[in-house]
Amino acid sequence: VILTNAAHKYVSVGVFPNDISDHCTIACVRSTKLPKAKGLIVLRRCFKHFSEQAFLHDLAEVKWHFIANKCSALIKKSKADYYLSLTTDCFNDHSKFWKTIKSLQNKKVSSFPQKLKVSDSFISDSDGMSNAFNAHFKKAGHNFDEQSHDSLNGRTHSH
Repeated sequence: VILTNAAHKYVSVGVFPNDISDHCTIACVRSTKLPKAKGLIVLRRCFKHFSEQAFLHDLAEVKWHFIANKCSALIKKSKADYYLSLTTDCFNDHSKFWKTIKSLQNKKVSSFPQKLKVSDSFISDSDGMSNAFNAHFKKAGHNFDEQSHDSLNGRTHSH
């Protein structure tokens, strides 16, 4: 018995007597149509008459967040596929499986610098290093502020 709610999709039906069994084989041929592929549109730029302004305009029109999201999703999927294949290859062998898992763990240990060279002296205590970094970035911020203020007034410094 073949039941369907779309009889128009079947072009022929047949019953084949079977000498070996007392049940007959039932067959049907379904009509299938492959969906048409969408047309491929290829855009290209002629570099013989290159317009930098048109190129920059085209770059500004690109929706970069969609591309970034797609890239992130592809990276995430490829990482998942990699780790899945890595673990399924040795799933039945427990010792090999756990060796693989341990090899994937991050073994890098970040360490705080033991000493910091400031001018001609070395500082090894954490408070001294913190104060040295603070003084450095305070000076850098002051220099940046001075340069941006001078450039707004039309003066530039050359070092």
